Amino acid sequence: MDPLVAKIRFAKEAGQEIRDNHQLLRQRGWQVLHCEFPYLVVKLPPSPGGRVRLVKLDLENFDEEAPKWSLVHEAEGFPEVPQSEYPTSGLFLQNHSVTGKIFFCMPGFWDYHTYHGHVQDLWQNHRFTVLNGERVVKSGFKLGSLLMILHDHLNQNGG
Repeated sequence: MDPLVAKIRFAKEAGQEIRDNHQLLRQRGWQVLHCEFPYLVVKLPPSPGGRVRLVKLDLENFDEEAPKWSLVHEAEGFPEVPQSEYPTSGLFLQNHSVTGKIFFCMPGFWDYHTYHGHVQDLWQNHRFTVLNGERVVKSGFKLGSLLMILHDHLNQNGG
């Protein structure tokens, strides 16, 4: 992955379309705590069960690879929370074939596309389409949309 391309994608989708999109942040109740390549850290509003979560997206190889995600603490460096704090129902499954960790089994996330059962279901096939001879990003696979999907599933399965 060309680091310059990854940084440009990060600036557009993490910076302009999330961090600088005050309407989206207000509507979703999100607070961007960190937005510096390659990491985006977003504080989600309390779930129906009252739990506040921080999601860290690793976009080092974005968008050649789907984003990696983790739940983190609001401390210097945003360390990952223990696996015991991750949800384990719905699309949150245990024992990823590469990492051995709990993972989100949803197209559009690194976990899904690297899981042994889905390696043939390529991220590029979900992320892009061709329109008038040009490769364009599908709206449902932009970073903001993926973060909304993850947020909704965290609320449904780990609140």
